[in-house]
Amino acid sequence: MKSYNTLALRGEDYTDHEFKEDMAETSGIVIPEHLLYRPEMNDYVLNEVYKQTCSTLPDEVNPLTGVKYTKDEAQEHASELRSQAKKNLNALMQPA
Repeated sequence: MKSYNTLALRGEDYTDHEFKEDMAETSGIVIPEHLLYRPEMNDYVLNEVYKQTCSTLPDEVNPLTGVKYTKDEAQEHASELRSQAKKNLNALMQPA
């Protein structure tokens, strides 16, 4: 089975099961079994990271303003990060 996590897509010997375990342990993101070994797994992870970023970023200081992120700023920044990550994933998915 082909693994679709970013390390595997970069040629590392790292299965989607290992990725699932590591994501749960390090970030609390629980990837459903039915998404393993499918490209859709990455969309799920990106959306979960987006939600976490929107939730936690308002506790951080925005370096552009010097004050904590507003909810809107957090959502905008999280969206930008998700879009860039999606572009990077799409590039990794292209045949060599």
